[in-house]
Amino acid sequence: VAVAVGLAVLLSLNSQADLPWLAYYPAKYTWLVSVVVVAVAVSLLVRVLDRLPPARATAASAALLILALGAATLGPAPLRENFRIEQPLARILTDSVLTTGERAVDTIIEYDSRPDIVFQWATGTPDEAFINFWALEFKGAGPDGGHGDVRIFTVYAYRELRDTGSYRPRDVEGLCDVVESLGGVAEVHTRESSLADQLTLACPDLDITVVVDPRTSE
Repeated sequence: VAVAVGLAVLLSLNSQADLPWLAYYPAKYTWLVSVVVVAVAVSLLVRVLDRLPPARATAASAALLILALGAATLGPAPLRENFRIEQPLARILTDSVLTTGERAVDTIIEYDSRPDIVFQWATGTPDEAFINFWALEFKGAGPDGGHGDVRIFTVYAYRELRDTGSYRPRDVEGLCDVVESLGGVAEVHTRESSLADQLTLACPDLDITVVVDPRTSE
């Protein structure tokens, strides 16, 4: 009852969304409480199976296990516009977090280990929003304390990626605003060879190091 009430409250708070049951907090809440719900369901199931003859109990347990694994691996996944959300076991078996998670996580750790601000721009890969969200969040989202241009840049880009499966960077002037909010100094990795010239024209007073990194387009 408590789980149902909590979920109902979160769904009502997200009632204006196109798909409120796929909104961030209702989905996250469902994942968290599923640990408790599954534990209770398993305990009830054990009681039921305990009353069956051993052969039937074993067969029923095997059938339920296959059904659960099949649903978590092959079952239909929800759609958000043109982006299909992968099922949990499918994500684990394919080593994917949205797209190529292992490489994205390595990049985030690499950027975070640097003393300066490093992020990506116009790399042409959906991981860009995922990487920038965590790389800049680990840095405290800049001197603005997690608000303003940097926060909008990280959160809205990541939300766009989650909701549609694609990510479109803002214009160069928007990039200038982000770097200015970060203190005016940053290193930007891109696959656009003309980005340095564009930034020189758009915001010459900022100290932006552009690295044309072929790894970003792999």
